[in-house]
This record gives sequence, structure tokens and C-alpha cells, in this order.
Amino acid sequence: MAEPSWGSGVKNTAIIGRVMFGLTFVLGGLLHLTGPQYAAPQVPDMFGAPYFWVYLTGVAQLAFAASAFSGRYDRLAGWCLFAMMCVFIVTMHIPRAVGGDFMGVISTMRDFGYAGAALMYAGALAQDPRLFSWSAPRSLSEV
Repeated sequence: MAEPSWGSGVKNTAIIGRVMFGLTFVLGGLLHLTGPQYAAPQVPDMFGAPYFWVYLTGVAQLAFAASAFSGRYDRLAGWCLFAMMCVFIVTMHIPRAVGGDFMGVISTMRDFGYAGAALMYAGALAQDPRLFSWSAPRSLSEV
């Protein structure tokens, strides 16, 4: 009997992880779009227009999931998801945690994990090496 290939096992595990991670943001995006009244109170007053931000972040979550599933622009999507999670942590969750709201602590921990996972995704699992659809010139002669 042939010895199993560790490479295929790792690849299968990565595929399952990518799907699970993407599904998290399908569900999160759908919740933002179908129940904005639950997320809108969490939007800091300094941003204004809470429903706009809830809808925008819902679409962003769905866009990440679509990118992760298709493998197109998924490195860029991973970096964008990382940035969004950092904004959530700094502007919403830490202020709530400092104010004594234990859900702020839990949300900080959750989104800190999502941010780290987004970085791992962008760095190790992304299929599309491009950050954008164009490639930058390598020298002035290519401009």
C-alpha cells in the first residue's frame, strides 16, 4: 500500500478551512443586509449614517466570501477584510470593552481572531497573487 501524501492532506484541509472561513462571512453579510436594525446601534456616532455602514460592511463581507470561493482577487480581499476587522476593533469593540461592556471584550477577541485569520489567508491560502487587476511596471522603460 502506498504511503499517503501529506501534501494532498494539507491541501484538502486548507480547502475546507477556506470554505468554512468564507461561509462565516456569507452568513455575516446576509445578517447585515437582512437585519440592519440589530447592527446599526453599534456603529459609532462619529461615522454617522449607521444603516449605510451596516449595508456597506454586509456587502464587503459577501464580497470577501465570493472572492475566497472563486479565488479571484482573494489576496486583496484578505487584506481588505483584515483592515475592516481592525477598524471594527478600534472604533467599536475596544471602546465598548473599556466602557465595561463584556460583549465588547468578546467582540474584540472574535474580530482579532478574524483579522489574524484574514492575514493568514492573504499570506498563505490566497490563490490570486495579484492585489489589483493590473501589474505595476518593473522599470521606467515599461511605462
